[in-house]
Amino acid sequence: NEILGGSFASRLNQHVRDDLGLTYSIYSYSDPAADRGTLTISTFTKNESVEKTIDESLKVVNEFYEKGISEKELNAAKAQMIGQFPRAIETISGFAFNIAYLDFHQIPIQYLVGFNQVVQAVTVSDLNRVIKKYFNPSKNQILVYGDQAVIGEQLKKWNPEIIDLK
Repeated sequence: NEILGGSFASRLNQHVRDDLGLTYSIYSYSDPAADRGTLTISTFTKNESVEKTIDESLKVVNEFYEKGISEKELNAAKAQMIGQFPRAIETISGFAFNIAYLDFHQIPIQYLVGFNQVVQAVTVSDLNRVIKKYFNPSKNQILVYGDQAVIGEQLKKWNPEIIDLK
């Protein structure tokens, strides 16, 4: 996730935001669970560029799945994660949240103690194997919130289910 969209230097941010200028912000976050988790990508754009923003985001996701990650990306992600880890546990509330989160997902407290070592031990082949095994772009679901009269035509190729919240 760090490489795909979890940081400012991520692939999604680089391509959709920096290269194409389609949004000011795009990011992904994952919510792992004991059985299955979710990966969510979130962004916004002008009405005129909804289709292109979705297309370009999906292109990044599919390339991530097909080609995997590089050693350079992994090293940058490791440095980012290890560098930011102390902030996750520096306050009582942050530490308590992490303890509760681990307990909820039945992950041993040792995870926090050995976090840096676990991150450092990850290899490119490990990560690419995991991407292929658990990351399945064919199961993507797209949620678009907007005025159907303005953006509806751009979404037709995905045969959307339209829910009117009025």
